[in-house]
Amino acid sequence: MRQQFWSVTLLFCGSVLLSGCAALSTNQPVSDATSKAAAENSKTHEEYPTRPFETETLYHLLVAEIAGQRSQYDLALNYYLDEAKHTKDPYVAARASRIAQYLNEPEAAAEAADIWREGDKKNIHAHLAAANNWLKQHNVEKSIAALKDALSITESISLEQIYLSGKELPEPLQQPFIDGLSGILAEHPKHIRLHFTKALLLSDFEQNEQALQAMNDLQKAGEMTPPHYIMLAKLHTKTENMDAALETLETGWDNYTGDKTLGLLYSQALADKQQPEEALAILEFLVEQHPSDDEILISGALINAELGQHEQAAALFLQATNTKQSDNAWFFLGQLHEQQNDPQNAIEAYSQVKQGPNLISSITRATTLTRKHKGLEAARQYLQNLHTTLPTKTPRLLQIEAELMHEENNLQEALSLYNTALTLDPTDGNLLYGRAMILDLTGDLPGMERDLKTILSKDPNSAIALNALGYTLADKTDRLEEALQYIEKAYILNPNDPAIIDSLGWIYFKLGDLEKAEALLMKAYSLFKDQEVAAHLGEVLWIQNKKEQGLKIWIDGLRRNPQGPKLLETMKRYNIDVNLEKEGSEQPTPQQQPASN
Repeated sequence: MRQQFWSVTLLFCGSVLLSGCAALSTNQPVSDATSKAAAENSKTHEEYPTRPFETETLYHLLVAEIAGQRSQYDLALNYYLDEAKHTKDPYVAARASRIAQYLNEPEAAAEAADIWREGDKKNIHAHLAAANNWLKQHNVEKSIAALKDALSITESISLEQIYLSGKELPEPLQQPFIDGLSGILAEHPKHIRLHFTKALLLSDFEQNEQALQAMNDLQKAGEMTPPHYIMLAKLHTKTENMDAALETLETGWDNYTGDKTLGLLYSQALADKQQPEEALAILEFLVEQHPSDDEILISGALINAELGQHEQAAALFLQATNTKQSDNAWFFLGQLHEQQNDPQNAIEAYSQVKQGPNLISSITRATTLTRKHKGLEAARQYLQNLHTTLPTKTPRLLQIEAELMHEENNLQEALSLYNTALTLDPTDGNLLYGRAMILDLTGDLPGMERDLKTILSKDPNSAIALNALGYTLADKTDRLEEALQYIEKAYILNPNDPAIIDSLGWIYFKLGDLEKAEALLMKAYSLFKDQEVAAHLGEVLWIQNKKEQGLKIWIDGLRRNPQGPKLLETMKRYNIDVNLEKEGSEQPTPQQQPASN
């Protein structure tokens, strides 16, 4: 089955991202001793004691400085790193390490940081640079050793970079790193940020029960802050303990009333638990406290809409149109009007979107509504007027118009529009895929194959192009082995896509492996009740003499999409005519073989 590539679904996250990175930075009060340690380690290179260098070393350092000033950072790094190894000077090593980090050269950065921290054992920045860059190099042992040294100087350190590098570790190294953090925690049991780092990483590694235990350890170690409550609620949600998640957010809100992140999440959780009055009360409080906060206004509007409070939702969306999120607000207001069967106001709202990720979706929705309520020519005129105001979007506007003509079954006009768009942007994958689908419908299989292979020449791992090419070859040619290679690669890249699973099932049917075909098509249909998948699954069952099961699938597909072309064509081949409006009409005349292949 081929996916409809161009149709775009844009979702807005009403609740905020559950990132705990901010809670890993050093923004909390520290003791006098810690302040002294931090001051010791904030020294710049001018505060390092000066000492004479050899003439050659001095020359190399000057070359490095000049190279840096001329943006020749690779050259600067080479000279600084060589002289760091030669002189063991902490300042030279620090410069080398920082340039290497800027160039994303973790091996050089870690090597230089080790020299740096050896020459300046009390500098936490040196130890943290080594810990982070050794972690990027997947050397857990050296990273943990450097992190230990940093914490032996002061506990007031930022762990954000350690977390970001740690979450990218390959699976075999994840547990050793967690064990290393646990070892450090045995020496620093009250270190809140370290407990939190461990919990975040365990969650990223999908070790949710262990992450919950890490959060319990954090609670014992000290005071919970809003990011901690949010993380704990997230973990309860991941382990499907929704009552515990709600209780955690309630406690967090009680302790930090006014925190907008907690408030938004708590109100969403209350809405999900069908407690609308409590949810709306929190939203009202947040809006009153933050009347110009775009996140609160839009999230509050979405939750109100979800609870059926459409007038309040519309008012909040309108309020949000005066913030920096005005384009998003207009887009969601358009959706709200559309859901309320108010096409004129929906079109007006969509037309107010001027930029951002929802621009094309807004134009598409406005075009669809204009076509439905004012006619095809009005819709095309609407699009053509936008060429003047949005000249950089001309290829995409032509694509929307081409899709419009495709829906009108005017394939030649659709093809002409795609050709025009591709003269402006010849390598655009969306345009090439769209034209390939039209070429397929016009019977130009070589043209379709050419466009899909052009996509794959630029992006060999385009699962959607691989699937489309493989499916078409399986469905319309005898090049089955070649088709299987394309579809199997698509499946490896995206094993949970029902369209790809359907294609894989269909090729196995074509190859005669009915058992494997049935299993795959069953899975595809459970994920996506599409008429084409129903056609395929029903046919595989029918061929195996499981006619009652096959017929049920076909009827289910018809009920969902009575005009599904692939389903109707398949049933016609088997001489099956079902009138869903007539009682008892679901008994076809069995045919052992299809009328045509």
